[in-house]
Amino acid sequence: MVQAAAKRYFVRKNRTVGAFTPIQPGQSNHADTEPSQPETAVTASEGKAAGGFTYEGETVTKVYPNGMKVQVLTMESARTVGISLSMLGGDTHSPTEKPLTATLTAMMLNRGAKHASATEMAAMLEEMGASISFSCDEFRVGSRGKVVPEDLGVYIALLGDCVRNPLFPESELEQVKALLGSNLSQSLSDTGSLASGELSRRIYAAGTPYHQLKVEDLLANLDGTTVEDLKQFHASHYTPKSVLITIAGNIAPEAAFHAVELALGSWQGGEAPAMTVPPQSEETVKSAGGKHVVFVPEMTSCDIRIGRYAPVRMGTPEFFVAKLANDALGENTLSARLGLSIRVKHGLTYGISSHFEGALLGNGGWMVELTVHPDNVNRAIELVNAEIERYLAEGVSQEELDRWVENVVGGFQVSLDNPLAVASTLNRYTFYLGDGGARYMDELPAGYRKVTVEAVNDYARRMFKPEALTTVVAGTVRT
Repeated sequence: MVQAAAKRYFVRKNRTVGAFTPIQPGQSNHADTEPSQPETAVTASEGKAAGGFTYEGETVTKVYPNGMKVQVLTMESARTVGISLSMLGGDTHSPTEKPLTATLTAMMLNRGAKHASATEMAAMLEEMGASISFSCDEFRVGSRGKVVPEDLGVYIALLGDCVRNPLFPESELEQVKALLGSNLSQSLSDTGSLASGELSRRIYAAGTPYHQLKVEDLLANLDGTTVEDLKQFHASHYTPKSVLITIAGNIAPEAAFHAVELALGSWQGGEAPAMTVPPQSEETVKSAGGKHVVFVPEMTSCDIRIGRYAPVRMGTPEFFVAKLANDALGENTLSARLGLSIRVKHGLTYGISSHFEGALLGNGGWMVELTVHPDNVNRAIELVNAEIERYLAEGVSQEELDRWVENVVGGFQVSLDNPLAVASTLNRYTFYLGDGGARYMDELPAGYRKVTVEAVNDYARRMFKPEALTTVVAGTVRT
């Protein structure tokens, strides 16, 4: 295998030759010639200045007769091609009595398919220097990878075989169950996971997408899920009508569309499952609050989660406001208000942050998370609430807001520094926000820059009030 890779890639046409010239005293450190360009994406704001680039304008989309949608963004200077796939079939769609069906189905997709066994697939991917794996969340099954342009056809063929024709071998399922069971068992002593799970059960009603089942309940249902369950789930939930494939890099749209056509063009399937998150009832919202403990013996630290239901959705003007209100309070341990107080000033934690969850579809939540020594739990909670109160009383200043706007916009632009990052971001926004995903990427900087101080302070005072928050502590809590 090593020799095969060497013969393929260690050839003259793939060589890059450079030279190093020492700088003499008094000489400028700028080279006389233009440096080679790194593999990078052009952001929309940079592109407009350079000649009108927009993600919406440059992304070519094709909808196939079977309902599958493919996006291609050509980046001629890139050396690789990034591929991102999303489709419906996540945990929310699992049968109530077998809640791990969706996760196990996704984990089994690359364990052997109609045209390539798991071993054969691994060998071909190794030769390409690539990999195929699948993730599963509440609604989405996803995969992402990168290859050199000449390998795109083979990679898409393997990816399509996994999605369309998985074999679900019994022996592989036993291995996957053992792996998943081990991970779940380890989470029983992971105080961060336990605290987050308990908070989800306090602020979301049972049966809604973000309400997490207890680990013990998941483990109890693991062994009973069979190969036949996975085959039935795949047949009833996996369909080309929910598939979105995004390809970005040094590839022409026609070539990418042809590769997908060969792999998945003839696939037929039923209607796509639903992807909606209902709002929490008034009763659920009112019943939240208070402090709750998940006791775990012999832990040297405790994890704290403080949060609430927060029905903001990405793609709306309110999200820009909410994101900036959160960031000024807790986005960064070393520069946001919570971190400057709890870590920098008082030294009670190595890390504290706040964030929204479920914002891609809305009706999710907002959470502060930190880890402290058991002796410091009550003091840390008091300081978090006090800092939130101070934030609400003072409000964010224009200077502070401007700094966080540039932090968000700059971070977004820097994150799009390679074809895989571009493909993944474009795929995620299009999958959850619809056909306006590319336009959202173009308009994101302006959306944040339109936000006013008044809007941020009003949102924070409505949503971050300590009396509306639920607190969960997991660990060896000392009374």
